[in-house]
Amino acid sequence: MDGFEKGWMNLIIKLRNIALAGLVFVALITTGMMPSFADAKWYDADIQDANRWLIVPESMQQESYDGFITRGDFAEILVRAYLSSGGNFDDLNYKSYFEDTNTIYPDLVYYLQMVTGYPDGTFKPDGKIKREEMFVMIDRFTQLISRQEPQEVTEASLLATKAYLETRIIDSKSLNDWSVPAVERLLKQGIISGGGTGLISPKISTTRAQALIMVKKAIELYRYSPISSRQMSYRLNEVAYLEVYNDPSRYFTSRGSYSRGNWNRFNDENNDGSTRNYRPRSLEEIYTPEQLLVMLGNNSVKYALVFGSADAQRYQTAEEAQKHMVSIAVDVWILNSNGTKSKGIKYLTVNESIAGIVKEVFQDIFDGPEKFPIKNVGGYSWRVSETSEHRWGLAIDINSNENYMIKPDGTVVAGSYWKPGLDPYSIKPDGDVVRAFKAHGFTWGGDAWSSSNDYMHFSFLGW
Repeated sequence: MDGFEKGWMNLIIKLRNIALAGLVFVALITTGMMPSFADAKWYDADIQDANRWLIVPESMQQESYDGFITRGDFAEILVRAYLSSGGNFDDLNYKSYFEDTNTIYPDLVYYLQMVTGYPDGTFKPDGKIKREEMFVMIDRFTQLISRQEPQEVTEASLLATKAYLETRIIDSKSLNDWSVPAVERLLKQGIISGGGTGLISPKISTTRAQALIMVKKAIELYRYSPISSRQMSYRLNEVAYLEVYNDPSRYFTSRGSYSRGNWNRFNDENNDGSTRNYRPRSLEEIYTPEQLLVMLGNNSVKYALVFGSADAQRYQTAEEAQKHMVSIAVDVWILNSNGTKSKGIKYLTVNESIAGIVKEVFQDIFDGPEKFPIKNVGGYSWRVSETSEHRWGLAIDINSNENYMIKPDGTVVAGSYWKPGLDPYSIKPDGDVVRAFKAHGFTWGGDAWSSSNDYMHFSFLGW
């Protein structure tokens, strides 16, 4: 057989193999035995990230992400994204803005100035949200969490923006003028891209997957990590605390008036015509002691655990404080000179009331997949400051040199640097250490205050 004949024979064999492969593929389809990768979706990894950011509503987790999202559901996603990125509603003078909604989320996105609703005063929560509407709401969300001032739109700037979009988006001319600036910003930020087609399809509805992914991208531009799941749970409870559409008595008690917020709309009349005023319940009336114990910040349960009651006097001298301190040993990972890690033990002094909690925290860190190495750890230390939790044995510092304390102006107060992901001793915002401490009610100095970032510091009362 010469070379020409061999070539034809090889070609015939290849064609036969391809045909056989096609038959096998058809057989798999007809018998329902497709490989498991056929069940994978293009958005699976992004949805996992969205869950890490805690922005996926529980009701949506049972739905198909390929289905179209409603305006009401998208409002809930934005509220969760706002909370996950560190926002709160502490200063909310709450009232209901829309008459056609049965949840609080549309009112909250209105309060956050992400949406204005329709001219007739409705929100249409069950309507499918158009991509163009979604672009504007996401743009307002990014401006909110990045603290950017809205830019004035002039006729000249609008024309320039339209010209810019026409060079990058095939269907940009179908945009309404009110969405053009938002689309430009999202395009430049990489939140939208037009895919490989150059189309953004502003007039069609949006799938749940598309909505979640775009909001996730927006958060990741300005935040390194989400708050803890426990903290999100409590913040969502606070949102529910405001949601008094159907039964205000669930959330209020009739022990006199309450000055904070617009609560008068929930007052009603007694049989004799007099007004009965409701007030919001206290934390102790809403949460169980177990919940309050692991809630970030201070509350009566934590004070009672440490000092006997919320009104008890704090330790005034080092001698008095030392009577309540104990030394504990905790398992830690030691980073060896050759890069390997081995088990070690560290000792620290803490308040006797939280010794068991601290041991649980360090055990969680030790058992974590990160195997975070601990070079040094400090607890009780009598400080001059009357608000220092170190003087009460309620604060813990870890790897102080590699997790510095720094002021907004760049002044380093303690330590040398903070390089999470580069230096193994630097604490990652989304790592095992932060998660373990927050899960047990400790505030992390790395994201708790605007006055400074104290990346080594964890405190039981949030100071």
